[in-house]
Amino acid sequence: MTADFITYIENNMIPNCPVTKGNILQAEDLFRKDIGSLQGKTIRRKMGHVATGYKNLPIGMLERHGQVTLETNIMYMNEVPFVITMTCNIHFFTAELIKNERVATIASSIKQVILMYQRRGFTIKHIHGDGQFEHIKKSLQTPTYKLVFLDQTNKYLVLNGLLEC
Repeated sequence: MTADFITYIENNMIPNCPVTKGNILQAEDLFRKDIGSLQGKTIRRKMGHVATGYKNLPIGMLERHGQVTLETNIMYMNEVPFVITMTCNIHFFTAELIKNERVATIASSIKQVILMYQRRGFTIKHIHGDGQFEHIKKSLQTPTYKLVFLDQTNKYLVLNGLLEC
């Protein structure tokens, strides 16, 4: 950029400009980053620990919403994939970064969310997902909950009936 500016000044492409080549070079010396003086002076500081903890659930929450239906999907933010989950009744969202979209990675992410709910006393009854989750059905299917997939009309299919969230 500086070389272009010097060319414009030397070829008088900017009319009535009092700036000279010497002025440009002086300004560059004054305002550019001096990497040599910065090296060794900038340090990386250790980030503080993020405390995570559990709050008490509201009274009666497990009685009213103890059996949970989990909605799941993969969402991209700046081309980075996340497994997103939401519970139907309590509308609690989770987002988990995944490094790839392999069966084992997605299944592991969803299993972590399931364990989080189970630790708090919730029971997962259904997991809803679209067709991209069909390939992980075998790795997640257990007798305690059922995987349900969307059809083309965006209705959840359970055997021959419809299950709504």
